[in-house]
Amino acid sequence: MTTRESQRGRVTAVLGPTNTGKTHYAIERMLAHRTGVIGLPLRLLAREVYDRIVSVRGPSVVALVTGEERIVPPRAKYWVCTVEAMPQDIGADFVAIDEIQLCADLDRGHVFTDRLLRMRGLHETLFMGAETMWGAIASMVPEADFLKRERFSTLTYSGSKKISRMPARSAIVGFSVENVYAIAELLRRQKGGAAVVMGALSPRTRNAQVEMYQNGDVDYLVATDAIGMGLNLDIDHVAFSSITKYDGRRMRHLMPNELAQIAGRAGRFMNKGTFGVTGEAPSLDDDVVQAIQNNQFAPVKKLQWRNARLQFGSVGRLIQTLEERTDDPWLSRVRESDDLGALKAVSADAEVAARATDGPSVQLLWDVCRIPDFRGISNVEHAQLLTDIYNFLHQSGRIPDEWLAGRVNRIDRTDGDIDALSKRLAYIRTWTYVAQRKGWVGDESHWRETTRAVEDRLSDALHERLTARFVDRRTSVLLRRLNQKEGLVADVNETGEVTVEGQFVGKIEGFRFRQDQNASAEEAKTIRAASIQALAPQFHLRADRFYNAPDTEIDFTEQGGLMWGSAAVGKLVKGDDALKPKVVAFVDDEAGTDVAEKVQRRLQHFIDRKIATAFEPMKKMQNDETLTGLAKGFAFRLVESFGVAPRGDVADEVKALEQDARGALRKHGVRFGQFTVFMPLLLKPAPTRLRLVLWSLSKGLQDFPEAPPPGLVTVPTTQGLEAGAWAMSGYRAAGQRAIRIDMLERLADMLRDQNTRAGFEATPDMLSITGMTLEQFADLMDGLGYKAEKGEREKVRAAVQVQEPVSVPVDTIIDETAPALAPDVAPVGSLDGVSDDPTPMPTDVPVETPLEMTPETTPESPVETLAEVPETVADAPVPQNTSADPVEMEVFYTFAWAPKRPASRPQSDKPQRKGPPKGKRGAKPAQGNKTQSFSARPPKKEKPIDPDNPFAAALAGLKRD
Repeated sequence: MTTRESQRGRVTAVLGPTNTGKTHYAIERMLAHRTGVIGLPLRLLAREVYDRIVSVRGPSVVALVTGEERIVPPRAKYWVCTVEAMPQDIGADFVAIDEIQLCADLDRGHVFTDRLLRMRGLHETLFMGAETMWGAIASMVPEADFLKRERFSTLTYSGSKKISRMPARSAIVGFSVENVYAIAELLRRQKGGAAVVMGALSPRTRNAQVEMYQNGDVDYLVATDAIGMGLNLDIDHVAFSSITKYDGRRMRHLMPNELAQIAGRAGRFMNKGTFGVTGEAPSLDDDVVQAIQNNQFAPVKKLQWRNARLQFGSVGRLIQTLEERTDDPWLSRVRESDDLGALKAVSADAEVAARATDGPSVQLLWDVCRIPDFRGISNVEHAQLLTDIYNFLHQSGRIPDEWLAGRVNRIDRTDGDIDALSKRLAYIRTWTYVAQRKGWVGDESHWRETTRAVEDRLSDALHERLTARFVDRRTSVLLRRLNQKEGLVADVNETGEVTVEGQFVGKIEGFRFRQDQNASAEEAKTIRAASIQALAPQFHLRADRFYNAPDTEIDFTEQGGLMWGSAAVGKLVKGDDALKPKVVAFVDDEAGTDVAEKVQRRLQHFIDRKIATAFEPMKKMQNDETLTGLAKGFAFRLVESFGVAPRGDVADEVKALEQDARGALRKHGVRFGQFTVFMPLLLKPAPTRLRLVLWSLSKGLQDFPEAPPPGLVTVPTTQGLEAGAWAMSGYRAAGQRAIRIDMLERLADMLRDQNTRAGFEATPDMLSITGMTLEQFADLMDGLGYKAEKGEREKVRAAVQVQEPVSVPVDTIIDETAPALAPDVAPVGSLDGVSDDPTPMPTDVPVETPLEMTPETTPESPVETLAEVPETVADAPVPQNTSADPVEMEVFYTFAWAPKRPASRPQSDKPQRKGPPKGKRGAKPAQGNKTQSFSARPPKKEKPIDPDNPFAAALAGLKRD
């Protein structure tokens, strides 16, 4: 049975619903006394009240004491505490206990009941809470006076609302971390974000989140039931996402008075408030709604109680006094609390049991077991931690700095996501609690500051993560301005970025506004409308700058796009003439027709000049009035094919051209090759790139073929290309690779001196100009109509000579025996040095005698002994094939003309040819007994010699001879 001590001061119970100003009244009463203590249910609320009192009286006279925080100035007069941390021996003039109805709480109720029964102020005591405690206080504290307070504003039930239709200044309540995060994420997407308030947050994080809500950065708050305990916020509507919660032991429905405690946060002071449900929460029953609106709830019948008169003679005796029962009908012994469970678990340890044998040791053990399980990992883990702390304290009187530093440093990290930071905050709360205990650590000031600093860093990091995840500041600002019916202020910076009310909403790309894709559907229309207002003058300024920009700032893409710097400003479309494409400008309608026309004119000027420059030789040929007849027609034909025509496509036209016509065309740079008729200057990268675009436009292609990289002699062939694409690229497809047409003609020149019927081997020069391996060259020749026969033979070993190492580019190495290019051979990839018509190498040039041969060692005078070899030759003996020296074989190919006879006409890239390049044919086959036939046809008139031919004089002389 509890003895109720009579007190000298006045005791008053101030009871009523939420929003009646009870806490405000208590603060005023406390400040009217010289000293005072106020106990509050939450650390968050204690911090809020502390800040309010400090703002009135200053920090030098106000103390804050919670489980994890202790700010006690030397001249402290007013103590703001959590109920568990209230000092009971300071003899304050005033004492107040807030939310006194928590005496009925199954977990913490015994602490509130103890303060109700045993704690008094010397002059005044206040108990603030719900009217449900009227009967209990009247019975347990008969000397108490009662003061009923009415709610300042009305509270009305508004039913169920979707989150998308939730009004501004609303709080959505969830009862699990997962539920709170899910709702906050939904609000970020639909409403611009929400602040998050949970009991597990540190005061620093909670205050930062609440500040966002209070100052209007966000219009929504997502919270647990922690907001029901006296947190004063500007909330107009409270919505329950669930009406069930897990109370630590089981899932249960919230009682009507618990719902009322939370719903009462709506409608602060004189503002009317509403409450309802959202999401999957069912509608509230009518009787529950009436009870909340009329503040009519069943009175509290039982107060949770635990014996406060503990005895520390032994661990067993301590447990016995903690479990002592009471006969008072108003009191009910509390169920086994966490600290009692920890005491039983820790005292079962053999070492702890051996230490806790006297009163001080048992009391120390009880103080250690009252450390809350902030981590919430498991009872076993928590018990082991308490065991270690108790053994340290009992053995040496304090916790070792090294051990404590290791655990604190392990937590002092601000990386990771919200869950990781929340866990670290829970862990550091254990050590902030330990550091607050007097005498438990060596340097109390150091460890209190250290743990507080770690908590602050983690709190700031958690606030940043919460804000980044659950708040879209741009959407929040815009929607708030719209709701306030204010005009939106837009701006455009030098880089084209558009901001509305200081928030980035998109960017001008060329002459089009690209809205930020992260904008929600609700704000997209408003963002564009506000942005266009600021863009109108910007479009005109840009158009003027673009019109005066040099051609070097403008370019076309391989797909026909037109670029100004990195911005797309238009595209090419097919025109009436293949060499005169039209332009479509990319300009937003909001920019106006003047801007669009100016941009289009500038783009048309650019592409016209580009074509005139790139195809200047062809344009001159087209406009040459001296060309007549067949030459004029062939020039027109070549212009139609953009300066590159496969010979098979124009074979008849070429055959019909007289030498004078050919000469006139050669003056314009036209080359009549074995495989292609082309203008070499138009094979350069710039004309080739433009030719492909113009040709693709004329063909109406959707995807334009891209030009091969500059400088490559051969490239891999690609399947599925439009007929003619390789020719427009300046290449001819042959096998698995395509070869550049000018290099193909050089190869054809080399093939003229080969016996293409009997067969020949590839020379190093052939491999060098193509840049191919022997196998790749064989595939190329097969594609050109030659048959390649593979063989092997013994490799001839050359005399070993020591030479200085030479650095050779990888792409010029054909094989180990390939010689370097002759001085008169242009490098691979160069268009210089390309002859117009191939001329055979003169045969009357004497061949230089090899170094190894002298007049004495000519084939007519065979070498008899090695001793006769001059000293300039290596002295090494001639290598012989012995069993010790294995024979080294080499692969070779023999090529012979063997054209394939296709069933249908090949593509334009592969013209028909009647035979190999003209050259040696070998010995004429014997006629046998075949009868020869003769014709009496008159001799064919010889064509006149072209005077522009460099060999004209030599040919004339041969004719005279």
